[in-house]
Amino acid sequence: MTLRLPFVVLLVWVLASQSARADVEVQPGDLLAVDRLDNRILHVVPQTGQTYNFSPRAGSGPNRLNLPNGIAIDSDGTVFVTNQSGELISIDPVTGAQSVVRAFDILFGDFGPVDIGASPRSIDISDYKASPSDRRDLYVLSADGIRRIDRTGTALASAIVVPSDATIAGANSMSLVDDATGPTSAWVTAGTDAVRYDLASGTPTTQSIGSVISGLDFRGTAAAGDLYYHRSYGSLSTSNGVFTLLAPISLGGLLIFDFASIAAAPPSEPLAIYVALVATPPLIVALTPSGNDYVQNPLFPNIAEASIVAMAVSPAALPEPGLAVGALTACCGLAALRARRRLRRPFPPHRERSLDATR
Repeated sequence: MTLRLPFVVLLVWVLASQSARADVEVQPGDLLAVDRLDNRILHVVPQTGQTYNFSPRAGSGPNRLNLPNGIAIDSDGTVFVTNQSGELISIDPVTGAQSVVRAFDILFGDFGPVDIGASPRSIDISDYKASPSDRRDLYVLSADGIRRIDRTGTALASAIVVPSDATIAGANSMSLVDDATGPTSAWVTAGTDAVRYDLASGTPTTQSIGSVISGLDFRGTAAAGDLYYHRSYGSLSTSNGVFTLLAPISLGGLLIFDFASIAAAPPSEPLAIYVALVATPPLIVALTPSGNDYVQNPLFPNIAEASIVAMAVSPAALPEPGLAVGALTACCGLAALRARRRLRRPFPPHRERSLDATR
């Protein structure tokens, strides 16, 4: 069988397109970062420092992000982002399309945008699923309390599980703690303290840090887990199983910055902690354990301007952007090419069938 030139060109184009798309596929351990400056979500590859537009991007439709400030990634790849203006946005990982999450009840229908409270600041998603088909619940920290967005049943509704107090009113970040039966508590920042709220009783437990905390993340479960947090002054250290990243931090003796957002790799991935500078141009520092110390690797994403105020580490590979569309286009192009060949061939029907049988 002899391959004709148009088919070879098409095949090369398909393979090159798939290779290019693979470069921007979100892999386990990659970062999705909230760029508040330009109302967008960035995909940062820690190994290379390369950065891509996750949403909005070409063909993703209207941009509904408005001063975004929190992000969470579901196991099915769906990304959730909070707007400071009070909207919860979901992002399709394949297309980058954004939509406002709406409250829905099977009996009464659509109730409009789901209520995530006044001035939301942070969002997290439970790691717990009773069965593979379950959708994990969302938790939002806002000025009026910690809200649970129920996604497990036929209704999607919002309810305050921990009412606001002086700590929650001034908090700017939150991280959930799960055990074998679901979310049990949530850590929040509280000035110079980290406060853990029991989600069933609302009872707070305070851990004094000694200087202002600007971000925290929890990795693990209630039975075995660690709190990772950033505070305003000091140096890198570990104590009592709790990792503390203290800033300003010196990188090579030249760069001294104050970091704010922090994200830790999920338990399914090797430990890595990321902190981002709220400034432009952006700077992210990756920290990985090495013996009794941590190796600092500054990442300078290839973007001129951004203000990264929140990050999430992807727990799994997200669907490859544009793969379905590209493959469909290639198949349609190949089918059209073959159809045109049939119309132009002067062979009799039995000869055409013979050629088809040998292809």
